[in-house]
Amino acid sequence: MMVTIKQDIVNQGHGALAPTMLAVHSTANPGATAKNHRDLWSRGYDYAVHYVSDWNEAYHTVPDNRLCWQVGNGNSTCVGLEICEATNKTDFDKGIQIAADVCAQILKAHGWGVDKMHPHQWYSQTYGGSDHTDPYPYFAQWGYSWDKFKQLVQSKMTTNTAATVANIKKEHNNMHVIFRKKGTQELYVADMAAGQYRHIPTMDVLKTMKYVYEKTGEQCKTWAQCVGAKDEYGDVNPADMAAFGVLVKDTK
Repeated sequence: MMVTIKQDIVNQGHGALAPTMLAVHSTANPGATAKNHRDLWSRGYDYAVHYVSDWNEAYHTVPDNRLCWQVGNGNSTCVGLEICEATNKTDFDKGIQIAADVCAQILKAHGWGVDKMHPHQWYSQTYGGSDHTDPYPYFAQWGYSWDKFKQLVQSKMTTNTAATVANIKKEHNNMHVIFRKKGTQELYVADMAAGQYRHIPTMDVLKTMKYVYEKTGEQCKTWAQCVGAKDEYGDVNPADMAAFGVLVKDTK
């Protein structure tokens, strides 16, 4: 089960932001919890970050459309997550799972893949204005690596697709879901009850489909609406499309 990010906006950052990436940090404050950081940031702290997670919970503390002072000259490019630093292996392992959950949810919400997620070190090297190398030292302390973290986030994004589809089928079996194949402009519609999906060849066909669903009382949503993504339709990775069932090809 994915962690529930507590929506607790306590800081407004430093102006408007239109992010295109996610920055991942570690706090360099061993033992301090997500709640500790949330409380600090609520007191007008200049260096608050959008999200913070520990080994028990996660908070969303600054709106995604507000700039945070977090990665030097790259501040205008990204939202950020601070991973609280554990003091024992058990909490580290729990914290990594929660942090990966949070990253997967942020990436999904913005319609991004893991290629849009970078460590603070990458921003320091790419944009300058910062010499921080986190979270590499924290990960290394516990025999972990950035590559392993990226793989974990990717696996959670994939698992989350299947889990979301399963929940839709369970709660809204007559639902039709429109989605876009990631990396393309191809649109598809999934029939949850039938366990199948088909390609939508033109916008006129899409318009007709929506009209029919409305007249017959069948529910129709976009994938973006289902996962809370800030996108018109919502992208699904090609490898995840099988979660919708069987591809049905129109006869010619």
